[in-house]
Amino acid sequence: MFFFFYVSALFSNMFFIPSDPPVLLGTVKPEYRVKEGETVKLWCKFSGINDSVDNRTLTAWQNPKGDIITDQYERFKMRLGRYLKIRRVKLTDEGKYVCIAYNHFGKVKEEIQLVVQG
Repeated sequence: MFFFFYVSALFSNMFFIPSDPPVLLGTVKPEYRVKEGETVKLWCKFSGINDSVDNRTLTAWQNPKGDIITDQYERFKMRLGRYLKIRRVKLTDEGKYVCIAYNHFGKVKEEIQLVVQG
């Protein structure tokens, strides 16, 4: 009987699946200032992006209009769980961006203001 519990505990620890919501790693710079035409990276790094599929943290970025940024935005490139890169910044890119991280156990949002100088 003891052997069964010992082996059972051993295997459950080997295959333990975390059950934590995403965590912001470090601090987020609340405002970035950039000149029109330059490139900027808005950093927002989260834990869990390399976790198992069962608890992997997924990330998304929201633009100032509230739209989720996808591949259709050719000047915008995302490094999931790390940053949003905006190439050839325009005055119309200015505003509040939101980085979002979520998994089965929770969601975290951080706001970053982009100021574009003409």
